[in-house]
This record gives sequence, structure tokens and C-alpha cells, in this order.
Amino acid sequence: MYTISQLAELSRVSSRTLRYYDDISLLKPALINKSGYRIYTQREVDILHRILVYRSMDVPLKEIKRLLESDQDDIVVFLTQHYTELLKQRQTLNLKLAIAENVIKSYREGTIMNNKDKFDMLKQQIIKENMSVYGAEAVAKYGMSQLSNSYQKMASMTVSDYNNMQDTERNMIDKLQHYMQVDKLDINLGQEIYNLHKNWLLFNLDNVTPEVHMSIANSYIEDDRFRQYYDNKAGKGATTVLQRIIVQYAKKVQ
Repeated sequence: MYTISQLAELSRVSSRTLRYYDDISLLKPALINKSGYRIYTQREVDILHRILVYRSMDVPLKEIKRLLESDQDDIVVFLTQHYTELLKQRQTLNLKLAIAENVIKSYREGTIMNNKDKFDMLKQQIIKENMSVYGAEAVAKYGMSQLSNSYQKMASMTVSDYNNMQDTERNMIDKLQHYMQVDKLDINLGQEIYNLHKNWLLFNLDNVTPEVHMSIANSYIEDDRFRQYYDNKAGKGATTVLQRIIVQYAKKVQ
């Protein structure tokens, strides 16, 4: 039997944190004694150990609470997915560390990268980040051949091509923001957004069929990463609006 202070000393978790876990029903004491003290048993110690293990893997408290109530199969499924996400984060971090290392090295050696080297580094960064975050999903959905072609187009892109790609996306985002603000459906504006989005995709893809275009658009609303990207750039709900526009006009040219 442990008081809250004894459990705090044993686990190196503060009493304040244990009281918070009690408040959110994550870790309730076994009982409250006559003096009003929280009392914990071996069962609560074991639960706290699980909580700390999950926290060490950056699992949110909300998910930890669910895991504590889940069966073993559900726990394995969740942790497998979480493990994959951690691997992606590590790959992205490794890439950023490698870039930082190269920049530090250039300063220490007194070498200055020319514009071509800087641009090539930028392209490689984009390719590696996309591969680490979306690679496995993209291969499963579109095939390795199409993904390789996409990265080859990016690798061979000139500065002018890259700037045009960025301008095309910015123009599309601006028009999407305007589209969401108009009171009535603007057919011409919707067509412009569709064309701009397709042209933007063509900077990295050899061909964008209506079917591929719709598939990409549908992935935007199925994946929170894309939803956050477009909603942050064009306003809340922008991802859904963009998906609807693409599907609507892609169906017309099928």
C-alpha cells in the first residue's frame, strides 16, 4: 500500500502529476482513507508503469487511457502504427541533421555553396522527406514506377521550373480562398482551380488522368496531414472544397 507521496518517490512521478491522473480518471487510487489520503496498491503501480512506458513513446494521454481499457490485439495494432510514425519522424530528423551537418561543415571549411548546389540540396531534401513520410503509401497506391518517375522529374527540375511550380500552387490557393468567400457557386473559378491543381501535379507527374486526379483529391480528405496543409493555407474547410471541385470537374472529362 502506498500513499501518493510514497508512490511519487517510488516512480519519480510528481504528486501533482498523480493527482492530475486521478482527476482525468487515468489512474485512480485504490481508495481514499479516513484522513483523505489517496492510497495505491500493486495494481495501480502496475498501471502507472504501463502509463510511463507509453509516455516514453510520446503516446498522448487520451490514447493511453484508451489503451489501458483495450485488449492485447488492439494494443499491438496501435503500437505498430505508432512505431511506424516514430520511424518516419526519425527519418525526417536524420535528414535535417544531415543538412545541418553539411551547412556547419561548409562554414567551418570556409566553402560557400553556389546556387546550383543549394538548389540541388533543396530538391534532395524534398524528395527524401516525401519518401520518408509518404513513400510506402504512395508505392502501395500508385506503384513504384510512377513514384520513381515523379522523383526523377523533381530531381531534374530547373530553378525556373521550381519557381513556376510554387507560383502555380500559390495562385491555386489564392483562388481557392476567394472561391470559399463568394456567395454563389462560381463555375469559371472552380474550373480555374481544377486546372491549376492539375498543372501543379504535372510538375511531378508525367500524366494526370481524371481517375488519378480524383484519387489524389480523395486522399486529401482521408489523410489529416493533407487536410491540415490545405486548411492552414486556405482556411478551415478548404481541403473538402478542393476535393469536391476536383471530383466535379474530373468527372466531366472522364
